[in-house]
Amino acid sequence: MTPMLKWTTALRPIAHTVYGLALLLMAMLSRNKYRWMSELDESIAVGAIEDAANNNAVVAVLLLILALSIQIVLLVKSRNTAQRVTAAALMVFALAVWLVKAFA
Repeated sequence: MTPMLKWTTALRPIAHTVYGLALLLMAMLSRNKYRWMSELDESIAVGAIEDAANNNAVVAVLLLILALSIQIVLLVKSRNTAQRVTAAALMVFALAVWLVKAFA
């Protein structure tokens, strides 16, 4: 085994953990950060408070970029076809999670 191959093999579980955490954080982000207010007081409508900054969307895109970047690096560095297919499938899954959160 070459030193580069050992390095990528050692970092693969860490990369997948960071990928998983990025997807988990992306899934946990709310589209409307003021939704909890209507749960406490029914007189406040869900869409009554406008979020002009939309920081959650920016963070979700950054998390998507992080998740895709990790999988692209793993795709390029892998020599095994199964690992390449896994990286490509995880990229498609990350895009699907983002699309569901952004447009659903």
